[in-house]
Amino acid sequence: MAIVRDDIQAEVEAELETLKPLTKNVNGEEVEYNDADYSAWVQNTTEGRYQQQAFGYQDVRRDSYGNIDDQLDELFKDIDAGHFGDDAKSSEWYLRIQQVKADNPKPE
Repeated sequence: MAIVRDDIQAEVEAELETLKPLTKNVNGEEVEYNDADYSAWVQNTTEGRYQQQAFGYQDVRRDSYGNIDDQLDELFKDIDAGHFGDDAKSSEWYLRIQQVKADNPKPE
């Protein structure tokens, strides 16, 4: 389903009507938002929600993948186990990582 800013903005505008009046502190006095403040609130809230809906999956994926060190170690182990065929064991990356692991063994 496509994410459409206009749809998000319509939802934000409807929500705003239930929140009114919004106020801000000006020189120690609470004053109601003016039209420009309300417009800015709608624009900022709409953009934030759009960004979260459009790109929030990236944060979830990044957290779910785990750190890059663990990913690379997992990849090395899969190559070492032959999951990518024997040719993968002759790749420059595999041979370099294999040498690093041999030169710096994991303590028992």
